[in-house]
Amino acid sequence: MSTRTWDLPLRLFHWGLAASAVAAFLTGDELTRGRAHVVLGTLAVGLVAFRFGWGVVGEPTSRWRAFTRVHTLPAALSAVTALALVLGLALTGVLVLGGEEGRGPAAGLVSAPMGIAVHSVHRALAWAGVAWLAVHLAGVAKQSWAERRNLVRAMVDGRKGVTGPAVRLRTGVAVALVAAAPLVVALPDRAPAPLQRPVAWDRECGDCHLAFPPDLLPARSWDAMLASEDHFGEFLGLDPATADELRAWATAHGADAGETEHAVRIAATVDANALPQRITTLPWWEGIHAAVPLGDEPRTRCADCHPDAERGSFDARAAHPEDRRET
Repeated sequence: MSTRTWDLPLRLFHWGLAASAVAAFLTGDELTRGRAHVVLGTLAVGLVAFRFGWGVVGEPTSRWRAFTRVHTLPAALSAVTALALVLGLALTGVLVLGGEEGRGPAAGLVSAPMGIAVHSVHRALAWAGVAWLAVHLAGVAKQSWAERRNLVRAMVDGRKGVTGPAVRLRTGVAVALVAAAPLVVALPDRAPAPLQRPVAWDRECGDCHLAFPPDLLPARSWDAMLASEDHFGEFLGLDPATADELRAWATAHGADAGETEHAVRIAATVDANALPQRITTLPWWEGIHAAVPLGDEPRTRCADCHPDAERGSFDARAAHPEDRRET
């Protein structure tokens, strides 16, 4: 005889968490994730938050006090591990988003170097989740074979081959709570405020090309560039006061300052004694553009692919190299 052991809200949680976690992993690539990765990850942690609440006020077999009664010890440990992994991914994800991209609840609270460091932890937790899933699926298959019953089907229809009182569903409130989980994606996702630039920077640099943000070159490069009148074969022609103003500002916010993710990576890949003058010759720039078929197009037309180039963020998720203008 079988009775309905797993209530509808718990089953929705189970499959919702599985779907959102797997989808978040598949959309986690830096160049393709878009906002989907953040939304899916937030949905997953929202579902975990629901599970904690449902374990207190939900149906009898869904409550924490019945956790070890309705689960074997390995299954209970597996479930707790899954919840812990999702919470760890959520925490590190918020820190990465705030540090690397200046977005989300941690924007302005986490430095770019810290965001990059935490990203390694976030990635390790993601692969730990993949390992957990493999073990979990193997365990379900083994237990189904040993008990001669379909555990996957039990999480679909809620029935297990045990006797006992049938679960009374409180689906109204519960389903509403599950459905409300995606609303937590409304957590602050502030776009990073663009660096306030001197008027002279836009006037003197923007007349000929994009007024590049200073974090694309080391401070020493800006110091050397603005100290010379020869600007790539052109006469720079800045008056001393303007040159001093721009040099002071550019060196204060150069790649060495580590104010953005790309600044940290640029500083780490440029030789300490080098004085690069062209952004497009940087190892970092060449590496991330290696797969972009630029052909003979000018390398300085960043706005062709990056709609946020004027703001200086160069978010890879917003780049559209396939839409760039032809020369």
